[in-house]
Amino acid sequence: MWPEVYKWLQQRRLYVFLWGSLLLLTVTILMVQGEHFVDRAEEIQVKVLTQTMVKSAASIRQKWELENRPEYSSINGINYGFTQYGWPIIRSEKGIDCSQTWNLLSSRNSELEYLNFERKSTVTSYSYDSCFYQISHGKWVALFYENETIRINGFLTHYEK
Repeated sequence: MWPEVYKWLQQRRLYVFLWGSLLLLTVTILMVQGEHFVDRAEEIQVKVLTQTMVKSAASIRQKWELENRPEYSSINGINYGFTQYGWPIIRSEKGIDCSQTWNLLSSRNSELEYLNFERKSTVTSYSYDSCFYQISHGKWVALFYENETIRINGFLTHYEK
């Protein structure tokens, strides 16, 4: 009887060890792949946000053309002006109002948040400041004006001050 019980216990231990190892392997694979999925989702978020901002700016520019090129306009309580070529711009005492520009261009259906933004003068937009919005760690969206035309770029690096 004892040998049978011992054999049964050994089989049971082997069974539990194999299932535990399989479970641990599955969890490890999911964790590694999960990080990949999160990174990919953040890349897609930056691309979609960039496309949304470009489409919003183009829509406002078309509205400018249709309304016979006014100097100023307003959407949802946000007052904005236009560049020489009709691209929307919101100015403040310090230059471009980056937070209001974000509210104007990011989304009209729901409020999107950013972690941080930086305003900086760059070589490409010498007459206007550039706005850099941090979406998540290492993921940024840049908004700048080049030759009186708005440019929006998503990039996946760390912005150096």
